[in-house]
Amino acid sequence: MVKISAVMIVKNESENLKRCLPALIWTDEIVVLDTGSEDDSIKVAQSYGAKTSKLEFWEGFGKAKQKAVELAENDWILSLDADELLSKDLQEELKALREQDFLNCAWRLKRKSFYEGKLIHFCGWQNDRPLRVFNRLKGNFNDHPVHEGVKTEMEKRCCKGILYHYPYKDKETHFQKMRFYGEIGAKELAKKGKKSNPVAALLRAAAKFLKMFILQLGFLDGRAGFLLCTRSAWGVWYKYHYLWKISQ
Repeated sequence: MVKISAVMIVKNESENLKRCLPALIWTDEIVVLDTGSEDDSIKVAQSYGAKTSKLEFWEGFGKAKQKAVELAENDWILSLDADELLSKDLQEELKALREQDFLNCAWRLKRKSFYEGKLIHFCGWQNDRPLRVFNRLKGNFNDHPVHEGVKTEMEKRCCKGILYHYPYKDKETHFQKMRFYGEIGAKELAKKGKKSNPVAALLRAAAKFLKMFILQLGFLDGRAGFLLCTRSAWGVWYKYHYLWKISQ
């Protein structure tokens, strides 16, 4: 049986940590890297036995998650976000895989997300399979400032158990995150020489809505699906409108 470290980066996640961490007590180590919390996230993490550290310089999500992996004692890594929760079935599945050295594979987790208190089945979220279990000797996070991910040449498989996701506490939290990610994304596009304008921003937003609500069957998720698609479209508009603003 191999040992595994659960790692995460957090910022003002004290409430989410109280839900997330109890599902990780079976792991051999919990590592929490704080990126500038103003609440008691560190204290909460330590109360569950986590090893905590503070990030000195913010260089984007990819590098922050790389740093968290480096702080771990074990080579097998389970990377999570504080707003995620391992279902009991997934916990048991990962325990069994650990007994088999994870079959020397990297593992994707089948993630199901909630929005407005409703479990979303469509809107494009139905195919969410982030890679979260891997051996750091054979892979690690890329250095993308947003939309980071694990890069590895290990064989990839997907667990059957569910990883529950509670991404937005309320509407304002959603808009706050979209503004944050949108500005970072726009700056990255600007570095690559990309341009935008008000009309292009509106067209991209409309395309996003139609893709999520029609092509990805968001209308089947009812009111919550409509709000998710509408607000996600706004996030696309904001990113490309911000790109136009900073290019002036």
